[in-house]
Amino acid sequence: MIKWIIIALIIIVALSYFNINLRGIVESPAGQANFAYVQTVSLNLWNSYLAQPLGYLWQEAIQPLWGFILEAGTNLKNGLK
Repeated sequence: MIKWIIIALIIIVALSYFNINLRGIVESPAGQANFAYVQTVSLNLWNSYLAQPLGYLWQEAIQPLWGFILEAGTNLKNGLK
């Protein structure tokens, strides 16, 4: 997590060094159109291809594993007292 914050700060400093105005890019009509396009493509990708298999993976693998980890941690904590 800290690594990504540092990377983001480095990118912002680098953009500032080259006099690139992020606010101008984001607020420009071209920037707005690009963000809208990326949002549309991302939503279509999620809804058409990723939601069902990742939902299945979450229900069948990750949730039971996470439940097991939490239960083991609780048992370990209670056993160490």
